[in-house]
Amino acid sequence: GRDLKGPWDSGNTFYNRMKAVGVDSIFVGHEHCNSASVVHDGIRFQYGQKIGTYDRANYVTKDGAISGGYCLDYQNSALEPMSGGTVMKLSATDASIVDAYIYLSGDAQAKLDGTYEEPKEEPEEEPEEEPTVPEEPVIAVNGLQFGTDMTSDGITIVTATTMAEENAWKFDTNGTQSKVFVNTALLEGKTKFTFSIYVPEESTTTMELPDKPLFAMRYKESATATKPSFGTCENGYIIFSTTTEREERKLEYGVWQTITIDLSERPATCSEFAFNMGAGNIFYVKDIAFE
Repeated sequence: GRDLKGPWDSGNTFYNRMKAVGVDSIFVGHEHCNSASVVHDGIRFQYGQKIGTYDRANYVTKDGAISGGYCLDYQNSALEPMSGGTVMKLSATDASIVDAYIYLSGDAQAKLDGTYEEPKEEPEEEPEEEPTVPEEPVIAVNGLQFGTDMTSDGITIVTATTMAEENAWKFDTNGTQSKVFVNTALLEGKTKFTFSIYVPEESTTTMELPDKPLFAMRYKESATATKPSFGTCENGYIIFSTTTEREERKLEYGVWQTITIDLSERPATCSEFAFNMGAGNIFYVKDIAFE
């Protein structure tokens, strides 16, 4: 109804700060000559309709035009004051403004929108039931814990799951030859490493090592001595395949097998002890422990 004069936030400093913290609606009162509802820059500006006719207000002329300003002669038949109130209906789901209604009282309402009618109370909508999301089962995996006792090389995806009704760690190589490291501090004073493994039939990729293993335990003595040989370890690898003639290292598809690795003759130091797996293979492992 009138020009904007002397805005106090002319540099948009306060407005930009409100945007930065996620404000999506701004409600304004005490604006005598403004009852607009405008979405600007993704933010709704909602001005409330002036409730009284005193002082400055919006008025409707006989031809329907709206103007704003001072009009102390309220009996002037050429002008009808616009007074009433604003109702904002909010969404039940995200509290956004669904609709905004301006209710005008007196003759001004009749001139603008026809005969005034009391607003009908809408029946309250029954809140929609939230879909029930089943809770993820808690998988208790027997053996070393991933993230502390075991870590990934950043390629292998390790998840807790079940296979053949057994809780297990799933080692998914994600299409690339990769490793799951065992904390070498756990080897201190131990002579055996045991685990149970399940090899799915689709895990057929072999590594470029003797006996063409599906996976091997990689043992590094140190940064300089990386290929130690001791007991069951040859050149830094303890290999496992489906074709080897060594029964203690032979893998079978589709069954759980328990593996025991003798570490009694290992070097005094160890810089890396890891499951080294062929590209694209998946293994399920449980009951990982040292003795």
